Amino acid sequence: MLREAGALEKLFPEVAGMSGVDQPREYHIADVFDHTMMALDAAAADPLVQHPGDAEVMLGILYHDVGKPACAGRHPEDGRITFYGHQSVSEEKARERLTHWRSPMIGAEPENVARLAARHMFDTRADSTGRALRRFIRAVGVELVGKLLDVALCDRRAQRDPSRVDDLLALRERIEMELSAKPPLSVKDLAISGRDLLERGYKPGPALGNELARLLELVIEEPARNTREFLLENLSPPAGQAD
Repeated sequence: MLREAGALEKLFPEVAGMSGVDQPREYHIADVFDHTMMALDAAAADPLVQHPGDAEVMLGILYHDVGKPACAGRHPEDGRITFYGHQSVSEEKARERLTHWRSPMIGAEPENVARLAARHMFDTRADSTGRALRRFIRAVGVELVGKLLDVALCDRRAQRDPSRVDDLLALRERIEMELSAKPPLSVKDLAISGRDLLERGYKPGPALGNELARLLELVIEEPARNTREFLLENLSPPAGQAD
């Protein structure tokens, strides 16, 4: 309706710019704009979506391919349509526009929506290792990983074969299982805290934070390591202190 009324170009020119941008026909049946509208319909009503109508999911979908017009090209060997790097452009445009429109007023943080747009083409799979899944969850954010899966699912629903979602459903199940085990995914989940490092000679500042981040990497690799004893044994000496 906004496009037909001529308002879309005024309010969201980057979204209006998706109209008429062709996509590879082996994967898509619509141009970028209509594909996005189909994905939005799925976000509102598809029974497999876990956050139907969520503002961040809806806006993440609205912006997930908005970078395609600027990145459209042709492969030099076979001439197929390409959109290399469109995720990064989509991320930037989402952040800029939603900050301008003060989207937190409707429950959508610009950084969250930008992250959904940036990561919608993730390659993590249901058969990934537990370590890889934990790193994926941490990179996306516990509070956003379910929404990202919704964005990916709706993206698929708007492609040539909308039934091709079994891998995403299996990945969702693996992630839910991983989260149910409550693995350490942030520094606050560690069995020690910054106070323990201060007591062992660290000064407040970046070095302390970097050491906690290093210890977190160790326990993401193997959550059973998240014990006070293991972490203190593997604590690096503060700068200027001999081993």
